[in-house]
Amino acid sequence: MNASNLLNTKAAYTAAGVLALGLVVYLAVRALAGKASEAAAAVGNAVNPASDQNLANRAVTATGRVLTGDQSFSLGSWLYDLTHESYDPNKPIKRAPTIREDAGRFTDALKAGGFW
Repeated sequence: MNASNLLNTKAAYTAAGVLALGLVVYLAVRALAGKASEAAAAVGNAVNPASDQNLANRAVTATGRVLTGDQSFSLGSWLYDLTHESYDPNKPIKRAPTIREDAGRFTDALKAGGFW
């Protein structure tokens, strides 16, 4: 075996080793980057005030479920229930006043106040 063949063989092995090491490093960085982006998304979701999966909402929802026993509890629906009367489908619908009725009440108020 002459010196040029030995040098070419060593160079080939070195190049193959560098390529293999580069591939391993590339795959490791790519795997870590994927995990980092997943972690960043989870952290972003946990502190996002518009998300229903943020930490504050999950804590309030879990507490509400324990206190009320309602497994579909949410703070928004609880606040809505507090501030609105319950819906009764049998209750007659209130008719809005017509323009003439509104104008009549307005002129009656002006007359009663001495402005007319």
